[in-house]
Amino acid sequence: SGLGNCIAPMYLSEIAPYNLRGAFGTLHQLSVTVGIFLSSVFGMKQLLGTSTAWPYTILLEIIPAAVSLFVLPFLHDSPRFYLLVKNDRDAAFLAMKFFRKSEDGVTFLFALI
Repeated sequence: SGLGNCIAPMYLSEIAPYNLRGAFGTLHQLSVTVGIFLSSVFGMKQLLGTSTAWPYTILLEIIPAAVSLFVLPFLHDSPRFYLLVKNDRDAAFLAMKFFRKSEDGVTFLFALI
């Protein structure tokens, strides 16, 4: 979970448009905070905090993990990774097209800065 909390905001900031990178990083942290809050709410005695129902609170973690397991294999690596690490400009352009749904080369170049 610690590794995911480091890698996810970095990946989001690399694929986000330049003017929205801070918002995407903040959105990830907000999602983590809301998740902690909801786990506290579900852990209350009135909901799932009883001695027989507490395992269901733990099982709620399966939902986001399953979504990630099925979605992540279909996502491209970040355009910055293709360009700077693999030195593959064509793959970087295709990844940028996938994420931005745009073929504008100017947007592509400014996004990698």
